Amino acid sequence: MTKSTAKEIIARYASHGYKFEILVDPRKVKEYKESEDIPVRDVMIGDHIFTDISKAERVKDDLLISVFKTSDVSTVAEKIIKHGEIQLTMEQRKEALDQKKNRIVSFISKHAVDPKTKLPHPPQRIESAFAEAKVKIDPLIKAEDQVKDIIKQLRPVIPLSIENRVVAFRIPINYSGPVKSAIVKSGNILKEQWSGQYWLVETELPAGMLDELFSEVNSITHGENESKLLTSKL
Repeated sequence: MTKSTAKEIIARYASHGYKFEILVDPRKVKEYKESEDIPVRDVMIGDHIFTDISKAERVKDDLLISVFKTSDVSTVAEKIIKHGEIQLTMEQRKEALDQKKNRIVSFISKHAVDPKTKLPHPPQRIESAFAEAKVKIDPLIKAEDQVKDIIKQLRPVIPLSIENRVVAFRIPINYSGPVKSAIVKSGNILKEQWSGQYWLVETELPAGMLDELFSEVNSITHGENESKLLTSKL
């Protein structure tokens, strides 16, 4: 008899009146659901597709072909993980929810502002709004894919607007390398050119990251820079 443990959990997909189950590593399946940067075989524990893992009942190839149009285990496992349910333990679910919430709060604090003041909300205020709005988070869906819906849930509690800023910098050439790295980390370079002993650059970045970029550029250049806010983009 095959059973799942805290180190191996069940991914289950139902279709055509049948259940299809595989055993997966709980940490690796979370990484796979978020990025798909690891092979599905590394996520799986074992090489079999089951109709009922608790009874060790394996799916026959003809049923796999009928439902999935293939009997390839990796292809079937990908669909089970992507479109099925992952049976996390309570502890695993809480850990995944906490991590996902922190990532979403960080994303919102950097990318969203108060539309009246044009200033970002501190993470603590956003966390409080989560509780007030009773926001629902899916621990196995990418943070970025949930942000749009979560912001809708938060708006009755806290004013939020996703805005970008375009800012121009005039940087002495001896600081251009590290400043460019800081800019690329925060946003996108729209235009750049060399003018005498200076590097001129225009960059677009999330409004909530503007103060952080100004601070980093000032630190790198020891204050030897000029900047100008050009426009805002919604």
